[in-house]
Amino acid sequence: MKYLAGTTSRTTDEADAIGGWSFDSSAAPVSTIEELGEPATVAVARGRWDRIVGVLVAVCAAVVCFGFAGRIWIPTAADVHAVDPLASQRAQAVDSPAPTAQAGPVTLSEPADGARSAGGVIHVQGQATPDVKSVHVSVALGSAVLGFSDLDVGTDGTMQGDVHLFEPSFDVAVTVLATGATGDGARFEVRRTVDVAAGAPVTIWHEAISGGSSGDAPVLLVDGSARASIPSVTVEVLTSSGRRLAGAVAPNGRDDYRPGSFGGELVGRSSFRARIAIPSSALAGGIVVRLSWRDDATGATGRLSSIVTSPGPGVR
Repeated sequence: MKYLAGTTSRTTDEADAIGGWSFDSSAAPVSTIEELGEPATVAVARGRWDRIVGVLVAVCAAVVCFGFAGRIWIPTAADVHAVDPLASQRAQAVDSPAPTAQAGPVTLSEPADGARSAGGVIHVQGQATPDVKSVHVSVALGSAVLGFSDLDVGTDGTMQGDVHLFEPSFDVAVTVLATGATGDGARFEVRRTVDVAAGAPVTIWHEAISGGSSGDAPVLLVDGSARASIPSVTVEVLTSSGRRLAGAVAPNGRDDYRPGSFGGELVGRSSFRARIAIPSSALAGGIVVRLSWRDDATGATGRLSSIVTSPGPGVR
């Protein structure tokens, strides 16, 4: 048997007739149970509306989901500016060229920003205020320091000197950084970007003759760098006519006392140094310095010549 429960409103008399309750009101809801003789379908009115609402929600969800699945929203500059009042200032800080640095304790006239350098030497020249006594100048490729030098400031405030660097085997932009402190301890730094040409197998940093002017035997000094795969460099001293006067074999390797030696190792370069005594009679007509080497990695050989005319810095 199947029953249907329901609630109807009946009068007090009707309620008394079924053995119910007595109410003060003339009409009150009364629960009844009715027997169903035949199978019947009971339809609840609100169930129909639930299904309609559910279908509508499903349709809306599908539209929203498929819309987002087919499109990725990337905010434009206008969108960012619309919600961030400081975005225009941040964009200007990133996109606009850096402002020109104001004059400080040190200014560099050389090297110019974007200058090109070759031969493993960068010449530095500038001006400093009277309370700056020295300036540390380094050349770096990323975090690898390829060379550095401490330049003294003259009484007139000028400074100049050369920084010898270990050249990579490829063209690259390096950072020249001048740093130091003023008399009151305030730190300063000046940066330049310099394009360095790929290094040759062997580079002469410096060559000069010391002594010979006061009766001392003259000595030829040769400093340079070479690829790490070159184990040694042969240095020969010749007359201007080509006659050999003296010579020595300079080992090529890492020298921790060389500025930038660790960075040089990172770019595959080492350094060498030669000291060769020469006869005083050879100074009158100048001498020829000839370097020769063999690269163990490739088997290639090479030769480089330069001229030194008198005691002091060499002329290549």
